[in-house]
Amino acid sequence: MRLGTSTAVVLLVLAGCAAQGADDGTAGRWPDPLDRDDDSTGGDRTGPERCDDGLDNDRDGGIDEECPCPTGTMQDCYAGDPSHAGVGACAWGRQSCLGSGEFGTWATCKEWVSPEPETCDDGSDNDCDGAVDETCSCAPGALRPCYGGPAWSEGVGECRGGMQACLESEAGTVWGDCVGAQLPNAELCDGRDNDCDGFPDEDCGCEQGTGQACYGGPEGTRNVGECRDGLQSCLAGDEGETAAWGECLGWNGPHTDTCDGLDNDCDGTTDQGCVCLPGTVQACYDGPAGTRSVGPCRDGTQTCSANLTGSEWGPCTGESLPGTESCSDGADNDCDGLADCDDWADCSSVCCTPEVCGDGRDNDCDGRVDCADTQCCGYAACFGSPSCGPLDCCVPGTWRWCDTPTYCSWGRQQCRPDGRWGSCEETSSRPAGCGTWYYSPSCCVSAGACCQNYPYDDSSIGSCGGIAQPCV
Repeated sequence: MRLGTSTAVVLLVLAGCAAQGADDGTAGRWPDPLDRDDDSTGGDRTGPERCDDGLDNDRDGGIDEECPCPTGTMQDCYAGDPSHAGVGACAWGRQSCLGSGEFGTWATCKEWVSPEPETCDDGSDNDCDGAVDETCSCAPGALRPCYGGPAWSEGVGECRGGMQACLESEAGTVWGDCVGAQLPNAELCDGRDNDCDGFPDEDCGCEQGTGQACYGGPEGTRNVGECRDGLQSCLAGDEGETAAWGECLGWNGPHTDTCDGLDNDCDGTTDQGCVCLPGTVQACYDGPAGTRSVGPCRDGTQTCSANLTGSEWGPCTGESLPGTESCSDGADNDCDGLADCDDWADCSSVCCTPEVCGDGRDNDCDGRVDCADTQCCGYAACFGSPSCGPLDCCVPGTWRWCDTPTYCSWGRQQCRPDGRWGSCEETSSRPAGCGTWYYSPSCCVSAGACCQNYPYDDSSIGSCGGIAQPCV
């Protein structure tokens, strides 16, 4: 609030008194315009109309209507109940002195704010009675920010909000006093914006032509981060008036952090809430671990963008993720480093066949090739192979139980005309008492049958009389 220069001396006295008060949210209340004049009203703002206070003292709808004013000047004004002026959300307005001669009359007061019913949980004094949310219930012990001064003054100059606690009373729960808030004070001529109107020391006398550093931002932000002082010059006053400090020019106050590596909001912390610098681009990949850049899988890109709380990385676009292995196109579709029939886990049902001895391939996909696979122990080139152990031959036309090479299930194996065991063919039958689907040599022997000694070697065990015989 910018007050008339005729009140500067009284305001300085008021400021000294306010500085001694406790900072409980009521100390530093908006300066009472009536305190600018030395009268006997005792601080009552109503009564006969009083000049130069910008109030409708006699409540007749006019402000200083019988008071001449210098044409072209302006003053702060309030057209409502004088007791509400400058209290809580009830902000002062402005009015101009209009006329054709040296002196004119005050025009209509504009942009003043009248009281509203108290709105709970907004931390403001809506009804302009000096208390914040005084009739609102709350949860005992809860805390919230609050501010009892004009809404436009919070965070301007020296003004800052406080905290309010929920208290229990006989009538229930209520919000207590707003503690720690700093409301507008009279200017102290200290280079700061004490009355929180954006103009430091605007009513303070000075030596014409001099200058001083000034700052119009919140307390605690001066020369922090990107916040910097400005400069104001001492300007000559009108005829009969002393020189006064002009507008503070060039100062920089807090702004919302923009994720640019600077402390824009002047809180001593750089880019809080920011995870990246807006506009930057980085590689990204959303596929499973171990598949990035394997086979056809490739990175995409994502771009950093600003949001309400800082910044964030956008979606990953253009990436190539694992698919289903086709088992026939020569490509590693699922990006596991194995293609088609080399990918046993995905392609065994398509690619795996009974072992073909002597072709140098693991046809049955059990990790063993040719003579290293016990399925080839009857193959002449594999006789004596360490994987086959002591071989025995068989009586042509007889059969025994065996383990199928692909699924480890029960199979039947017939002795060939050359006295060697043929391939193990899967069967749905089982020896009596063997109910599991997988081959069990111990259960086979217990059932009194002739059985392959899998997985140790290809010899016959169990009741093999007339079936197995030494090889000659």
